[in-house]
Amino acid sequence: MWPARGRHTGPAAADAVRRRLEQLTAEGVLHSHLAPDDTPPGGEHVFEARWLAPGEVTVRARLVLSPPRGAALDQEWVLIAEAEQPWDPRWPSPAAMFWPQVPDSAWGHEAGTGARLGQADPLPEDDKELRRVLRHAVRDTWCVHLVVHEAMTPDERGRQALVRLLPEGLRHRVVEHRAAPHRLRAVNWVLDDFGARVPRGGA
Repeated sequence: MWPARGRHTGPAAADAVRRRLEQLTAEGVLHSHLAPDDTPPGGEHVFEARWLAPGEVTVRARLVLSPPRGAALDQEWVLIAEAEQPWDPRWPSPAAMFWPQVPDSAWGHEAGTGARLGQADPLPEDDKELRRVLRHAVRDTWCVHLVVHEAMTPDERGRQALVRLLPEGLRHRVVEHRAAPHRLRAVNWVLDDFGARVPRGGA
């Protein structure tokens, strides 16, 4: 099983999913998909898709979009994929079957804090916000949260996210938090409450 949860910022989340499913079905990537024809106001959108993972393994997945909320019309989404064999992290990410794969996509946000999935997210400079983000990260059961300390100000190469080195099937389930060089003490002060610490220049 491959579970994931996130947030789409702004309107038209359902339209983005529908276009992606139609595109991949036309290209032969998806064997079939289902999209709701008519969803009542305030109702959930439920999408389904089926495809073959490497090795001719059938994968079935369902994505549920919550009703829009707030002035920005953000929508949370939950995606569950199941395969006929134990999940291989080298398989394509199910999120890529439902969402467009373009830089800074509106869908690629962690549901609780809005951090970007699969990218390097700077930790807040404000101590109160830092505590909020890290405490959520410790308690979050949907994503893997990776805290990285930059021992010195990184160059362009150093600013690239470490999650890009992970197998494709893991990238949309990982949030990478980056701590600036001078924030190591503040980060560990929060993490000490949970029995964890970040080494200088480490993760």
